[in-house]
Amino acid sequence: MSRCWLYPLCASAVASASLAAGPGHFLAKDGRSAYRIVVAREAAPAEQLAASELQSYLRQATGAELPLVPELRALVRAGEPSVFVGGGRLQQQAVAVTEAAELGGEEFVIRSAGPHLAIVGGRPRGTLYGVYTFLENYLGVRWLTSRVTHVPRRPTVPLPSVTRRERPAFEYREVFFFDAFDGAWAAHNKTNGHTTRLTPEQGGKYPWAWYPHHTFAWLLPHDQYFAEHPEYYMQHEDGRRLPMGLCLTNRDTVRLVSERVRQWMREQPQMRVFSVSQNDGRYNCRCANCAALDAAEGSPQGSLLTFVNAVADAVRQEFPDNLVETLAYDYSMAPPKTVRPRSNVAIRFCMWLDADTNQRLLREWRKLTPNLYVWDYVTGFTHFLVPFPNLYQLQPAARLYRDVGVLGVLHQGNYQSIGGGLNEIQAYLLAKLLWDPDYDVDAGIDEFLELYYGRAAPYLREYINRLHEGLGGPGGKPLPPEDPTWAEVFKGWWLVHPPTAYLNPQRMARYVELFDRAEAAVSDNDDLLWRVRLSRMQIQTVQLATMAVDAEAREPLLDAYFATADHWNVTRYGEFKSVADFRREMGR
Repeated sequence: MSRCWLYPLCASAVASASLAAGPGHFLAKDGRSAYRIVVAREAAPAEQLAASELQSYLRQATGAELPLVPELRALVRAGEPSVFVGGGRLQQQAVAVTEAAELGGEEFVIRSAGPHLAIVGGRPRGTLYGVYTFLENYLGVRWLTSRVTHVPRRPTVPLPSVTRRERPAFEYREVFFFDAFDGAWAAHNKTNGHTTRLTPEQGGKYPWAWYPHHTFAWLLPHDQYFAEHPEYYMQHEDGRRLPMGLCLTNRDTVRLVSERVRQWMREQPQMRVFSVSQNDGRYNCRCANCAALDAAEGSPQGSLLTFVNAVADAVRQEFPDNLVETLAYDYSMAPPKTVRPRSNVAIRFCMWLDADTNQRLLREWRKLTPNLYVWDYVTGFTHFLVPFPNLYQLQPAARLYRDVGVLGVLHQGNYQSIGGGLNEIQAYLLAKLLWDPDYDVDAGIDEFLELYYGRAAPYLREYINRLHEGLGGPGGKPLPPEDPTWAEVFKGWWLVHPPTAYLNPQRMARYVELFDRAEAAVSDNDDLLWRVRLSRMQIQTVQLATMAVDAEAREPLLDAYFATADHWNVTRYGEFKSVADFRREMGR
């Protein structure tokens, strides 16, 4: 079975790169250019977009307008200095990229020769990624958020002497954040998740079919079957049949679900991964047959994986290149003792990086199947809008997943609205690490803060450092003892780190001071000021939710908080609570 619909899996690879100019060659000099952009004769839509994007950002950075020239017209003037986008005969004559035919679907080569430069990649979007990498590495363009792009003014740009070949560490890269769904941001930062708004012109998205997870409810709708066939559904430990899960050893359940999956595959021929996965919550069947199978296998995956294997067998003949995916999640995280995933079954392991048990289970699953994906969590779900200091856990996670041999990763943050603890910088760093787990995180943090917050950056940097002390951040300094009384305030803050380590009253006072100074530093720039205020909502949420503010200061704090929420259209407080709900709680 061929599964490489994007490219053969491998780690990131960079051959060599240098900023040294070719002798006397300049892409632009004093805002002018003698170069043209030559577009391959049979350029795919993403390669045409790559050429126009290169032209646009070179114009923004240098002021020079490089004409777009189709290869057929360029043949007449073959001696002109050129940037070749997407390959072609003339490009091979001027800049030989002998490995072009072997490039994976998201892999690219950037190579200079004499006065010429070639950016060539596989399809669907290798060339597009090559252009974006060139713009990042040699012009300093940064796509920070969907709203903020940094394009430095550089009227003179030397032609770099470069041979560079790259491909991503993971074939599936999903930054599951509200702002990261933006198609332009996703393309620029080289993510390809199935929830992004990537267009066909941008190379499309990873072929994960909708519905992507927790699909039992859609595969066997209870309003259609439960009344007449409760036996299709889970048996609770008290003997009742409930519609929240499926009976996985019932032959009719297997048959009906297989038919539904086959129908999905026919309706979505462009997709390759289809989810057959448990509903959220602990709704595994406890009937005699399911319970016996789970007991024998030492895990509820005994019945679940046996069921998924049966569905995969049923669809294989008609759809040999598709994968049937299921979750290793909550009660089903541990692999079974003897049941093995079929070759057309994929496991999506849902984990918290800081749990040693989870890392062990991940490695055990990798021994059972090469078709392994990860769903990782990088936020607190009851309180999206509080600090979540995990910036220094992101790289260990990416390296672990790469080293284990994971095919792809979804990082789930605040996916419901803009805002959240460190969300902007989290999303940016995650995109970089999913492409290259060896990305310099500290340098990335410094650069993002400087470009996004301007003169407020030093105060945001100190805030981040102090927030991460003792949690894997700079210095790893020991934190003061926890205050048991304060700890009571935070009970129920689901998936937040032990909060007294970094949100005790003494530290909160320093955070407030740092944001005061940050706002003062950019008070003359509305754009920067609103960015600081959006980040400040992290601390204000803690102040308001814990009532750790005196009555006199509370009303101005509420005014500032909801003014920022309105300005940015921050709508979600947590996964199960809106900002409107919080506003009502605060008497607004």
